[in-house]
Amino acid sequence: SSGINAEYGYPTVDSIYGQKPVMQCDWPYLIKCIIIYFGINHACMKLDYMNSLQLSLTLTTLSLMMWWLFDRTVCGLAVGVVSTFFLTSLSQLLVYHGFASYERPDFFFLRSWLPSLMFGAVITIGTIGRQLSAFKLSHLHDE
Repeated sequence: SSGINAEYGYPTVDSIYGQKPVMQCDWPYLIKCIIIYFGINHACMKLDYMNSLQLSLTLTTLSLMMWWLFDRTVCGLAVGVVSTFFLTSLSQLLVYHGFASYERPDFFFLRSWLPSLMFGAVITIGTIGRQLSAFKLSHLHDE
């Protein structure tokens, strides 16, 4: 549900505030964004980290760099932060109320990497939404 909000929310927020990403979004650019997101996800799972703080700082830096490379708008940052806060809070509430559980006290440093991956996912899905919106508008102008 939050992914759909980000996909449709980014173009809507862009049109309301008149902001556009610094880089023009096209299909190869979108593929790069998706590949970088999956690369961050893969690095999160495969690399050894000394502690959860190191993991959290690394992933936060990578996620913010991803925002800088593919978005650079204040609205995009705000949508990403708000969505990340909402999704992370929702996941913790599900654990707290017993709807989900961890096998270990902190399942693979879940609390460390979950917010960063959520933020990266919102940026990626928002970029997809912008590209689909631009694609739809270009086909409307062609008709």
